[in-house]
Amino acid sequence: MARAGEFREALRLDPAYAAARNNLGLALAGLGRPSEAMEQYEGAIRLDPGLPEAHLNLGNALFRMGRTVEAVAEYREALRLDPGYSGAHNNLGYALSRLGRQKEADAEFDAARDSARH
Repeated sequence: MARAGEFREALRLDPAYAAARNNLGLALAGLGRPSEAMEQYEGAIRLDPGLPEAHLNLGNALFRMGRTVEAVAEYREALRLDPGYSGAHNNLGYALSRLGRQKEADAEFDAARDSARH
């Protein structure tokens, strides 16, 4: 909970600090509070729609909740913002696989490996 407290303090000092809001979401997710984590990711995106990490993390939360189609959209947005984001390629691959779209999933896994090499 200490990490969450640090990020809350950062947001008290600067409520528009999108990265702190995203990191608070990660801390809350780690504490088993997924709904609160999602609120933080969504808040980070409202503050900075160009933050690919927030889209990735929101996608991860949606994926864990079984909202795979929505997760795919968030992973794709993270990749639109940062085409070389290997974590987004990888997680998009898992989401597409869950949807039965294995050929597309395999292409994303390949892109993740290629991105990780650079």
